[in-house]
Amino acid sequence: MHPIAEQLLEQHLAFELEALTDKRVQPFLRSAVQRWFELAAEQTLSELVTEKRCRAAARRLLAQSRIPPSAWDFGVSLLLRFNDHLGDSKAEVRTLLGEGQFVELVQGLANLNEPRRRLLAEAFNHPLYSELISSLVYEALLNYLVQDNLISQKVPGVGSMLKLGRKVATKAVPGLDATVERQLKNYIKSCLPSLIKTSEQFVDELLTGDELEDRVKKAWPEVGSLPLAAMTEDLRVEDVERLGAWGRDSWDELRRSDWFMDTAEILIAHCYERYGDEPLAVLLDDFGIRRGMVSKEVITFVPPLLKQLREAGFLGELLRLRLTPFYESKAVTKILTAAGKGAV
Repeated sequence: MHPIAEQLLEQHLAFELEALTDKRVQPFLRSAVQRWFELAAEQTLSELVTEKRCRAAARRLLAQSRIPPSAWDFGVSLLLRFNDHLGDSKAEVRTLLGEGQFVELVQGLANLNEPRRRLLAEAFNHPLYSELISSLVYEALLNYLVQDNLISQKVPGVGSMLKLGRKVATKAVPGLDATVERQLKNYIKSCLPSLIKTSEQFVDELLTGDELEDRVKKAWPEVGSLPLAAMTEDLRVEDVERLGAWGRDSWDELRRSDWFMDTAEILIAHCYERYGDEPLAVLLDDFGIRRGMVSKEVITFVPPLLKQLREAGFLGELLRLRLTPFYESKAVTKILTAAGKGAV
């Protein structure tokens, strides 16, 4: 390196490091953010980054985005810590939601007509629900016939006599109990479609009637006073760990599927249909990203980071690595050599 170039390099390094101190770097950062937003108002999304490149990046990132077990373990520890915090804070539901918000939330969900009806239909027509209703009705009828009917309640000894009669009849006709049980269950089974349809309609009307708001408001004092910790109080460490393992395995399987890859590309294509030919500023504005907000956060985080990097010597090393090739170049050596001869 030319001796003068070496001196210039040291002076240039000192100048740049001084320019990156807290007070001096802030005007530069503000100007940079302002210029960036001006550019965003002039350049479209497609001009800055093509849809093809975004699609390729999405496929590449999804293919490589296997989350390490250590990251999932950290997620589990975060969830457990959050659960501990809920228990310690004694916070109630009303801490997060007011009565008005709660009413609006329930009404908003109830007003999703088609999804609500489809969900109710799937829930009430599920075989598990049919089994539950069948068992409940059977037990209720049997209990009523044997001990809770009006006759056995009003006439002393009738309940015991009915039970005794069942035992005698069963001895006289083996298998009678099983026959009666089978016939009763078959009868209930024949009534199930009507029972299920009635219960489905009842719940649907309950969620859409004019009295919904009144019901929700009446329920609010009890709901609002529920502790948030109650939602996860029975959550055990092993449960959370199993959930984490399931999430990790499910994500790894999902992200490699053709369907997921295709879905990602469809969403990217839709984004470009909406914003591709618009200035990038339109997208930023629609997502609430304002120049003042970005400038504030940049000023908050960048200067302290630069200070730490400068004190650690990293910033100086980085600048030297970047500038040295220029001052060692033949072009600079040629200029300085010619300038030296001219001075003579």
